[in-house]
Amino acid sequence: MALKAKPNKAHFALAELARKKPEFLTISQNVDGAHVMLCVIRASLNEKIGLSQRAKHRQSSLELLHGSLFDVKCPNYSCDYTEQNNFTDPIVPALEVPEATDLSDAEVPMKHVDQSDLPQCPQCKESLLRPGVVWFGESLPIKTLERVDKWMSDDRGIDLVMVIGTSASVYPAAGYIMSARARGAKVAVINIENPEAMASRLQKGDWFFRGDAGVIVPQILESVIGPIAGA
Repeated sequence: MALKAKPNKAHFALAELARKKPEFLTISQNVDGAHVMLCVIRASLNEKIGLSQRAKHRQSSLELLHGSLFDVKCPNYSCDYTEQNNFTDPIVPALEVPEATDLSDAEVPMKHVDQSDLPQCPQCKESLLRPGVVWFGESLPIKTLERVDKWMSDDRGIDLVMVIGTSASVYPAAGYIMSARARGAKVAVINIENPEAMASRLQKGDWFFRGDAGVIVPQILESVIGPIAGA
């Protein structure tokens, strides 16, 4: 289902910015490649700077706080097997679901699948592979948090944070906004909601752009990256 979604112009605009300007980081809270994200820019736009991946966003400028539905990994702690950006659907033939099947209907019977037909770890050959996402109760990926913290605390500072399509109420992402603001960064919020819905998280001097991120983000960045063709 997630694979049926297509990147919009905001994804392509941010991917182009990441290619052209190295001092730029996208922090996503979604696991399906969608565009709920923080975009943190260090230094002036005139000087430096799972849909994100499919828009060919530079991997080194993209951090996924909650992992990715399109990554797979072995749950065996003694095995370090991981695979990124696996868009195979279904991941194994045994999980093929007829197109007309309504997966939201609990009354629809599902066929039995033998464990031997499920995706097996090719490295340890002992465990079934699982999506590379953070389940409820699990900790966020430590290495990802360390990379983001290091980037945010760099002595060069941060000039701008773009808060795109998120309520900015879930931590630790919400904390990054406050940290950047405390260091003098400007905050630009792009959201389809009324600004009153985010009033408690906006401060004097913040910019609020109400509307479709797929329209607004390319317009904001056009002077830096040029026009974005249709997705």
